[in-house]
Amino acid sequence: MFCAVTFLILTSLIKVSHAKFVTSVLNANWVPTPILIETSEFLAEEDSALFFKFLDKFGGVQFDTEQAEYEAATSGAASMLPDVTVTLLKLSLSLRQYSPRAVMFNNVAASARGSLTCDVFLEINSHSQCYVPDIETLISESVGRDPAGLIKYDHVYRENEGKPQVILYCDIRTSQCHGAHRALAALADRSAISYVFRHYFTPGRGKVQLSGYGVELAIKSTEYTAVDDTTVSEGEKADILKTREEEEVEGFRFAFLKEKYPDKVEELNRFKDFLIDNKDDMKPLKAWEISDIGFQASQKVFSASTEESLEILARYSQNLPSLARSLSRTKVKPELRREIKMNQEILHRYNVHPGSSVLLLNGMLIDLESADPLSLLKKLRSEASTVGGLSSLGIPFSAVNKLLKSDLYKQSAKYGIDMRDDAVMYINDLEKDKKYRNWPSDIQELLRPSYPGMLKHLRKNLYNLVFILRPSDAGSETLMNLFINLVENNTPIRIGFVFTSASEDPDTENLDVVLPATVNYILNTKGRESVEDFLSQLTGDDLAIENVRSEFSDMVGVDITPDFLSENTALLSAGNNFLESS
Repeated sequence: MFCAVTFLILTSLIKVSHAKFVTSVLNANWVPTPILIETSEFLAEEDSALFFKFLDKFGGVQFDTEQAEYEAATSGAASMLPDVTVTLLKLSLSLRQYSPRAVMFNNVAASARGSLTCDVFLEINSHSQCYVPDIETLISESVGRDPAGLIKYDHVYRENEGKPQVILYCDIRTSQCHGAHRALAALADRSAISYVFRHYFTPGRGKVQLSGYGVELAIKSTEYTAVDDTTVSEGEKADILKTREEEEVEGFRFAFLKEKYPDKVEELNRFKDFLIDNKDDMKPLKAWEISDIGFQASQKVFSASTEESLEILARYSQNLPSLARSLSRTKVKPELRREIKMNQEILHRYNVHPGSSVLLLNGMLIDLESADPLSLLKKLRSEASTVGGLSSLGIPFSAVNKLLKSDLYKQSAKYGIDMRDDAVMYINDLEKDKKYRNWPSDIQELLRPSYPGMLKHLRKNLYNLVFILRPSDAGSETLMNLFINLVENNTPIRIGFVFTSASEDPDTENLDVVLPATVNYILNTKGRESVEDFLSQLTGDDLAIENVRSEFSDMVGVDITPDFLSENTALLSAGNNFLESS
């Protein structure tokens, strides 16, 4: 499998005009990938069956322009997906989310193709060759070879155990690819082969243009002008506002115009605001004039039409200093002020204070510091899938909305165990064992600086680790390796074991019974340090009944018999009772 390392190239084109626009273009270092292939990958993540349904629908279809291909891909996907998922598909395509995956498939295909010159080829049990209609002859010649390894994103049509593996590489937009797919699908349906599909296409020209997420183009820093915080009486405030009303704006005397055209007052106010907003006026404002600037900016956004609201939000967010004067004249409606106050009270529960920003998705708090379009898209797809699943059960949307806002992960009680129980056999004691006697015992040692993430070598049982172990389980090998690693590195942790078993019968071939019995015997006759030495010899790879017998015999010279097991079941019985009560 090949991994493409990508580098993003940021090209900045600065256009000086009256509006002072700055346009940035973000180019990837890989070539354009077909929209149809990116759409098929989106569908594959929704449902693997949708990928092959899409392939059957568009296989062999050619398009004159990329726009035509995009429209055909999205309309074709719309017949297979809910409306909300189609919207997310369009967002995914605009972000070019699956373009790197398409390039990855092309790299894998180029490696498998080798010296072949055909555009449609097969890999049959790790052997590559051009596709021919007489596919069954090629398959019969592949008997005896090992199949190729699959990768995470492979499209497996059908996997028939013991049958030859056939991987098809081709461009889904070609008719030859469509014919090869149908032939191989028919063979797979008859359980004659295991069929896997991988993309292979001729790269386009130029570079892929990406959305500018994660990119900052800093031109200059505009500081707010000084604010005059002189206290002004209500009478003076009214006089100032009246004077400003009588001022000319770009040659227009709006006080006179309002008197002459009283039925056009609202239109004249909008025109006046427009002139002021586009005027390069950065004069200082009084403190009382900007006291409600946040409410006034919100009023501007909510007063606009649905089509213009986002544009106005961006405009005021990006150019607030130069537009502050016009905002200071905006009258805030009482209902908007009440709504903002209510939102502030609600967001206070999320520790979000006035002036801060928060993003909530169905009640789920999104971290704005780490959020990016791709992670948001992933969360949106997850929520859309949940909504679709609940709706398919006939649950009303109002109820679905409440369910999505529920905190399903909140637990009423935390799980805990009593580590002082007699069933916990500690094999070391940092406060009493001789090998730790040179460690400091003063608790003030915790305040000394050390490397981040490093445990203090303190002669106190501050940190405890208990292994609840059923020796015959597969995971026990990993736990034993971890235990040995901790012991060898002199980690400042008190380590304990709790042994459990499905049966306490004295069976000399049952590792779950034999190991706790031998540990119990060594603990009672030789002490904790000998138990540590004994367990340290049982590496994870050799945790077997024969190894336990050998190490135990070398240490104490006692045979493991049914009578021996019956006499040393105390540790195992306590472990089973501990596990049941916990």
